[in-house]
Amino acid sequence: GYGYNSGVAWRYQLPPLEQVSFDINQKEYLASAINQMIQLQYDNSPFPCSNDLTDNTSTAAWMYKSNFDPCSHPINNEIARANAENLLKHDACCYPQHLPGASNDIADSLSRDFHLSNEQLIALFNHTKPPYFPIKQMRIIELPTEITSWIASLAQLRTNKRELKWERT
Repeated sequence: GYGYNSGVAWRYQLPPLEQVSFDINQKEYLASAINQMIQLQYDNSPFPCSNDLTDNTSTAAWMYKSNFDPCSHPINNEIARANAENLLKHDACCYPQHLPGASNDIADSLSRDFHLSNEQLIALFNHTKPPYFPIKQMRIIELPTEITSWIASLAQLRTNKRELKWERT
């Protein structure tokens, strides 16, 4: 994730257990919630508003309004609760927007190009100037331990999918 106004970016490569613990929508939702946590720390305005850009339509809707059954969707429920707590803590609002996937080069590269160093990624972005390039000089930070620990705890909430038993009736 990254902040258009702050220039602060982050990336985190999920370990193998966490990779399989979340579906793609949960990964996108988690990334948006984490990005909002980070970006609101750098918003010094009297009325902070998180401008959350995502190429996932479910995430855009969930960042705006979410209510999940804690029994059937424990991961989504915990992300929603943490997101709400973060907004209340910063006395902030959230403005999620859907961004077409083709315009999401920065976030895609941050989440996929782990073969490149932070410096190489920043140089690439400075050279290509993709859409929604941050206003300020970009810098990539490490995720705080509290957040990486939270991700690991969420992975433990994974529900086992029921397998359908196809029998003749």
